[in-house]
Amino acid sequence: MRGNREKLIRLMRTLNRINGQYDRFRRTLEVKESLFVLLYVCADGVPRSQKEICDEWHIPRSTLNTTVMQQVDAGNVMLVPRGDKQKDVCLTEQGEELAELTLGTLLDTEDQIALRCVGDDLVAGLEALADEMEGAIGGARRKKA
Repeated sequence: MRGNREKLIRLMRTLNRINGQYDRFRRTLEVKESLFVLLYVCADGVPRSQKEICDEWHIPRSTLNTTVMQQVDAGNVMLVPRGDKQKDVCLTEQGEELAELTLGTLLDTEDQIALRCVGDDLVAGLEALADEMEGAIGGARRKKA
């Protein structure tokens, strides 16, 4: 019997409920998921490469690249060289306005929820769990292959 697994099942159900709320919000905006993620990620003002965004948010590179190029053409995003082959994806002033118009309500709501429900210990524990899962499941997957 795998009795400890129930904790992870409960956690996954909870994370799926949270993800579902973001997806429902996104659908009310009637924007593509890749644009939603791009605006959401860039709204914090921290430069990231397309590779970093794809790796962190599990978006196909071709999908994100198409969205980034559309937003560059629209004047919402700029690509800033960072010394290697990578370029950082950053919002322009117009893009920051679009992100605020699109996500402002969500970001304000998140801020209040984080204040009430998300402590440093919770985040650190979930990060440790993710690290453990990556190592264990990645290792198990390699053994099977």
